[in-house]
Amino acid sequence: MWRSAVKSAPRQADDTGVGKSLYELIYGSVQTRPFTPVKLSELLTQSRAHNQQLDVTGVLLHQNGVFIQVLEGEEKIVSALYDRISRDQRHKNVAVFRRGPIQARQFAGWSMGFVELDVTAMRTLGSWNPLLQKGAATTPLNAERLRTILATFR
Repeated sequence: MWRSAVKSAPRQADDTGVGKSLYELIYGSVQTRPFTPVKLSELLTQSRAHNQQLDVTGVLLHQNGVFIQVLEGEEKIVSALYDRISRDQRHKNVAVFRRGPIQARQFAGWSMGFVELDVTAMRTLGSWNPLLQKGAATTPLNAERLRTILATFR
């Protein structure tokens, strides 16, 4: 389905929600300059280590300079992490597609999964690039559709 799917090292995320409010944030962005495979690998290594310390899980999808990322964890931690990510100069046109409470993590085993999308995987997305369709994912129905589609990349 995709050229490369790399799971993080196995982890024990707290997906029970006991004592914590689980929260999910899905956003997309466009890179400001090309990532070499080495630079992308370095970014993933740093993100995985940082996310594991924060008990944040998720996945990063990439295709031709476009990123879609799912972040899951405690609300205040995910929100603070997103605030930092959104100010990163390596990408632009950062748009939140969905944010809100969740019952359980979709990517509990991944501190930061990574999927480099190929043509087949793009068909799974329905050739729907929410970044190119202004406001497309900001409606609750479309945001939920994107969430459902992203769950197929587990």
